[in-house]
Amino acid sequence: MKKVVSFNLNNQSEWEFIQNLLNRLSITYETLDSKNNVGQSEDSKVEEALISELYGSWPGDESSDETIQKIYNARVNTSNEIVL
Repeated sequence: MKKVVSFNLNNQSEWEFIQNLLNRLSITYETLDSKNNVGQSEDSKVEEALISELYGSWPGDESSDETIQKIYNARVNTSNEIVL
């Protein structure tokens, strides 16, 4: 049986205490980086969705490589206009 538990620890020594206790009780565990979505607040989920919506895709007929090449060419040749 697998359960997910989230601890709000104050420092490294508290984490070491929990690890030691789990090991002494022979309880296997795995750790997840706090950057994962475990226990992620609703506000941060909404913010992530908005950022993804804004920057996640670029609608257009060109591929991303073609768009990058157009931007690069416009930066190198400042007299060119970018038409996307």
